[in-house]
Amino acid sequence: MLQTGERAPEIELRDLAGKVLRPLAPERGRRGSALVIFFKDDCPTCRYSLPFVERMKQRLGPKGERIFGVSQDGE
Repeated sequence: MLQTGERAPEIELRDLAGKVLRPLAPERGRRGSALVIFFKDDCPTCRYSLPFVERMKQRLGPKGERIFGVSQDGE
């Protein structure tokens, strides 16, 4: 678990086209925060919480904060 002020390690993901993405890389060196959320479509807790995340995104977006969603489901 990260402690307050520690940077998260970089992660590599692949999109549906197979392109490698590094969701935290654009954030390095920038002020602000990035939130990476891992979810699964058939998870009741995920389904319950994602509308709240969407509202956070709408409020934080203009400030330059970033939220990334990573699905644990298949293509």
